[in-house]
Amino acid sequence: MHSLRASFLIGSIGAVLTACGGSGSGGSSGGGSLGLGAVGAMTTADAGAGALAPAPAPAPADTTGTAGTSAAAPAQPLASAPAPASNPAPVTSAPPAAPAAISAPPAAPATVSAPPAAPATVSAPPAAPAVASRCAATDIPSGARALGFTRQVINTCPTAAQISLDGKGKFALYDGMWWSKDRAPSGTYGTDTGALTMRQGGGVTTISPLDGSGALPLLAGSAGFYVEFDVRLSGNDADHWPALWVMPIEHNGKHDDVYAGDPPNFERWMELDVDEGGAAPGWLGTVHSWSGVWPNYTRVRNPYQVLGPTLDRTQSHNFAAAFDPKLLKVTWWLDGQYINEAGAPFVPDVARKQNFYLLMNAQTYGKNVPYQMVVERFRAFAPP
Repeated sequence: MHSLRASFLIGSIGAVLTACGGSGSGGSSGGGSLGLGAVGAMTTADAGAGALAPAPAPAPADTTGTAGTSAAAPAQPLASAPAPASNPAPVTSAPPAAPAAISAPPAAPATVSAPPAAPATVSAPPAAPAVASRCAATDIPSGARALGFTRQVINTCPTAAQISLDGKGKFALYDGMWWSKDRAPSGTYGTDTGALTMRQGGGVTTISPLDGSGALPLLAGSAGFYVEFDVRLSGNDADHWPALWVMPIEHNGKHDDVYAGDPPNFERWMELDVDEGGAAPGWLGTVHSWSGVWPNYTRVRNPYQVLGPTLDRTQSHNFAAAFDPKLLKVTWWLDGQYINEAGAPFVPDVARKQNFYLLMNAQTYGKNVPYQMVVERFRAFAPP
C-alpha cells in the first residue's frame, strides 16, 4: 500500500499460530521492515497479510452469506362496519324491540376507529424493505459479466451478529487479522438498518485468525474472481482510512507461499487493494507483488493515480475489482464504471496459484478522528 502504512510486528510464527491474532486495523507502511510471523499486514496500505493455517477446502458455492432483515408484513385492514341508519325518525316510531336492535350498532364505530394501530405497524421498520431487496438482488455487475465471472459465490449483507469475536465457529466474518493479537474493543461493531457498522479501529476478514476456516468460500486465483463492496462512512475527514482489500490465505505464519524452485523461505504473494480512503480525494486502488524472506520483503506496486471524482464518502459507493488469470490483469470499477487497470510486473503470476479472502478495516492515518464505516453488502463472482 502507500508509504503511510505502518508494518505490524508479530511475535514468533508459532506464537501467531497458537495465539490466533488479528486486530481490527490493518498494517501500514512507514519505511520500517515488516514484522513477524508473516507480518506485513497491510491494510491496502503497505503490509502483506499474515499467517494462517492452510485453508480448508472452499465452501460450496451456495454458501453465499446472510440476507438482511425483511420488512414486517402490513396489517390487514379491518372490515368496515355497517353505517348507522341515516334517518332517526323511523326509529322512534318503530315497535319497542326495534330500537334495541338498531341501537346495537354503536359498537361498530368503535371497531372502525381501532385500525390506527395498523399504520404504525407498517411504518415501524422503514429500512427493512430496502435491506431485503438489496440482498435479494441477483443482478450480475457489468464488470463481472464482461470477464465471464457470472457465478455468484458470496452475497452478504453483514450485521454484527455475523462476526465471530474470538475466531471460533463458522461465521461470515471474524474480528481481527492473524498477524496481530489485538482485538477490537467492546462496542466496535453494531448493526444499523440492516447494515454492519464498524468504529475506527475495527477490522474484519472472511477467515478465522485462528485456523483460516470460515463460512464463506475462498476465491481461486487459478479461475479468477470479481469482488465488490457497498460502503459508506460517517464523515469525510482526511484522517479516515477505510480499506477494502483481498489477500491470499497462503501468505501465513507457515509460509505456505514458498514454492518449489524458489530459494528457501522465499515467499511470493499478491495483495489487491480494492479501495483506500483518505490518501486521495477520490478513489484509490492498488495491486502489489510482494516477495522476499521475512522480514526483508520487497514489493512492486502500480503507480498511485488520483482517478475519478472527489468522493463524498458519507454516501454509499460501490467499490469493485477483479483478477483475470488469463491476462494476468487487475481491473477496478467505481459505482459500476471502469476506472483503472494494471498488469505485470505489478500483478504477479504467483496469484494464479493462490486462494483469496476479503478484508475490511476502519483505520486512521494517525490523528484518531472518530468515525464509522458502514458495510451494506459485499459480493464475489467466479466463472461458471
